Amino acid sequence: MIKSIIFKNFSNKNIAKMKLVLVFQVYLLYISLPMQLFSDVGDLDYTFSREKYLTIENSFRVKMSGLEFVIPTQIGPRILHFSRIGEENIFKVMEDQIQNSKSKSWLNFGGHRLWRAPEDKILTYSPENSNVEIQTQKEFISISKVDSVNQILKEIEISPIKDYSIQVKHKITNLSDKKQTLSVWALTVLPLSGKALIPLSPRGTHPQDLLPTDSVQLWAYTNLSDSIFNFKKNYILIEKKENSHLPQKIGLNGEPGWAAYINGANVFIKKFSYKKYRNYPDKNSSIEVFVNQKFLELETLSPIRTLKPKESITHIETWILEKVPNSISTDDQLFDFIQTKIQEK
Repeated sequence: MIKSIIFKNFSNKNIAKMKLVLVFQVYLLYISLPMQLFSDVGDLDYTFSREKYLTIENSFRVKMSGLEFVIPTQIGPRILHFSRIGEENIFKVMEDQIQNSKSKSWLNFGGHRLWRAPEDKILTYSPENSNVEIQTQKEFISISKVDSVNQILKEIEISPIKDYSIQVKHKITNLSDKKQTLSVWALTVLPLSGKALIPLSPRGTHPQDLLPTDSVQLWAYTNLSDSIFNFKKNYILIEKKENSHLPQKIGLNGEPGWAAYINGANVFIKKFSYKKYRNYPDKNSSIEVFVNQKFLELETLSPIRTLKPKESITHIETWILEKVPNSISTDDQLFDFIQTKIQEK
């Protein structure tokens, strides 16, 4: 396959210097090919079509498991649209920044992206304004691009699970000739009109339960007295209010292994595998929520690993998009409903 040719023998420094030119040529080839040449494996477990999404030419709309999402080819790797088929986008898209997508600086185009953690002013904010490679296989569709600033390969692979749920696999490969210590960081940008719900570990009683169960991480600009935070017995709600002082951020160890976002009738759930005895970034955060004046960001992270050259690390999210039943009227009922749906998936 083309990918195995491009990324073979990166330990050779002379070949490594040529990789970006070769990758760019392959990107151009992919953009110019007829759509049917994106797959040579026969029938797919999903459908896709080429379209112009906002101002981005050659974007691909994929329909899978009753859901649809849009992959742009000229920026990324990103997923800009996510919804049930035929419905409005539940992600926040920064249309003003997309119109300026040729900028050499990093821009938050919105949607869903893949970063490396811990956060760094240079390494994290690597520009995403060049073409990505899209590959189709029967069971999945993948997006990939070499991040030359970090000397890593970023890949997002999406595959169907069942009705209204998909698997989103994030992968980072070390392309440098040195070890790199990092975590996979999966960030989803969402409208301020919704709220994040972060579960706590199962509650207990005293004196039966003497050891701590959850950790909460704060940033220097976090203000727990702000109305954006609502601490409940079994979960934490984060929701912008009229008098909120933004930005705000909070992190949790996230042992239950999921986080949710609710907006109107839609419940978007990100489910992942929490590794209890591994170290996570940001003082052991596997879930983080960031809110500023423009959007709410729901983030999950993998444990930190030191990658040797050519080694990879993966982080898998299960995305579930459900509808809130009319019978639900309280946050506690909503919490119970989400837990039920997670168990079903």
